[in-house]
Amino acid sequence: MSSLLTKAATSCRFPFLLTLSYLDTNHKPNNQMPDQQQKKWWQWRNQTLVLRLKLQPRSSQEKLGDPWNGLLKVYINAPPVGGAANDRLVRLIAKHCGVPKSNIRITNGVKSKEKTVEVEAPRKLPPPLDVCAA
Repeated sequence: MSSLLTKAATSCRFPFLLTLSYLDTNHKPNNQMPDQQQKKWWQWRNQTLVLRLKLQPRSSQEKLGDPWNGLLKVYINAPPVGGAANDRLVRLIAKHCGVPKSNIRITNGVKSKEKTVEVEAPRKLPPPLDVCAA
């Protein structure tokens, strides 16, 4: 840190703000983000599509959102009480993939907002799931 910045930090009423703004100016550009940003939120295991999701319960609408931090954001209007949000999630994924609810399994994160979901033999892949059709 330069001496001018150090002098300003010691005379500033809130020196931590100055330090944070200094650190923020030295961040990497978006195209050089760490591996966490570039992780895939989907993967195929034979005929099964594995999705890593970030669930947003109590949303105003139900939809599949955009990828975010290596997870696919999913919006559900049900509250996360008594498994209601998980039930709505399974219905939404089944509807979008054209499969019965019995073909959808939450394999990880049953009581968390971050979940891993398996879709057995999806019949269709609408956006944003269309990037999974490789």
